[in-house]
Amino acid sequence: MNITLESLGLSVEQMQDRLVEALIDRFLTSNVSDEDGEPVAIVSKFQTSIREAILTRVDESVERLIAPALDGSITSYIDNYKIQSTNGYGEPKREPETITEYIIRRANEYLTEGVNFEGKSKKEYSASGRDSYGYKDATTRVAFLIDKRLNDEIAKAMQEALKTANEAITGGLKSAVAFELNKINAKLKAA
Repeated sequence: MNITLESLGLSVEQMQDRLVEALIDRFLTSNVSDEDGEPVAIVSKFQTSIREAILTRVDESVERLIAPALDGSITSYIDNYKIQSTNGYGEPKREPETITEYIIRRANEYLTEGVNFEGKSKKEYSASGRDSYGYKDATTRVAFLIDKRLNDEIAKAMQEALKTANEAITGGLKSAVAFELNKINAKLKAA
């Protein structure tokens, strides 16, 4: 007597479905035993890598399709977004500002802030662990930065000038010594 799928009450389609489900289950999970010896199904590395690949492709597609549409909206949102400065109690300190106005105001405050001879504001001086009792503003930050840049450029130019002068003096001394040695050599030959 031959045993067929039909005699077992299964069709070819049902057997294919069962086989596919078993293969998928085998690829996507692994069976391990817990401390009591009971089987536990865990997610396989294959399933994790498939999930990551799918998420990456979905993210790429979303960025490719939606980014152009959102670009104008995001720019408009940023241009019209208002920043409200508040005190420690949440009460407004000044009128709300756009991001551009905020950046301009903060840059102006930073550049015109008083600094000491090291270029540090009182807040920066205190943050470095020093006592600010004897702190004294010497100038503004922008003036300090300009002075520092000028001093650096002057020091660089002076080093170049000194190097050039040393080369000229060394060359002159060499030629003067050579001239005097030639004179002495000529006198010794004559005598």
